[in-house]
Amino acid sequence: MNFIKQLGYSLYDPNKIARFRFQKIGKTIFYLFILALLFSIPSFLHLINGITSQVQSFKETLGITDKTNNGLPYLFSLLIIMYYLGSSTFLFILTTIFASFSSMFQFSKQLNLSFKHRFTIFTYSMTLPTLLFLLIGLLNITIPYSTLLFLLISIVYYYLSIQSISKSKKV
Repeated sequence: MNFIKQLGYSLYDPNKIARFRFQKIGKTIFYLFILALLFSIPSFLHLINGITSQVQSFKETLGITDKTNNGLPYLFSLLIIMYYLGSSTFLFILTTIFASFSSMFQFSKQLNLSFKHRFTIFTYSMTLPTLLFLLIGLLNITIPYSTLLFLLISIVYYYLSIQSISKSKKV
């Protein structure tokens, strides 16, 4: 199944998310990096706009009329790469921690899922909150406790996916 179909199914179908657990881990990690990129887009745009406005105000304060910004593209590139690496690391660590600790929950113990399966299911469970935060960030809407909301939505999707596994195993 291609990336776009998986993205689409991950938005609304916990049963499909549960079936994704059988795919190779490399595909899951690639999907996680794409989610990190989507998660980072609003911050990239805010960062570029903020730096540009600060440079412009600094030039106005000093009375510089030079319109060239020779170093800004390099600065933007460096900051975007650093932020993307930070976002990727955050999502990877979050997924790893949750996949590790989810084995302690009763609903996950009954199924005896491997770490790889839990990691994959939680990765795909983060699709909906990631796209919601992309949309919210692009619209410049501020939500208090947004990280907690991100985790809550992901955990609910994870739980629903696990429940769909247990229902199919009982049949």
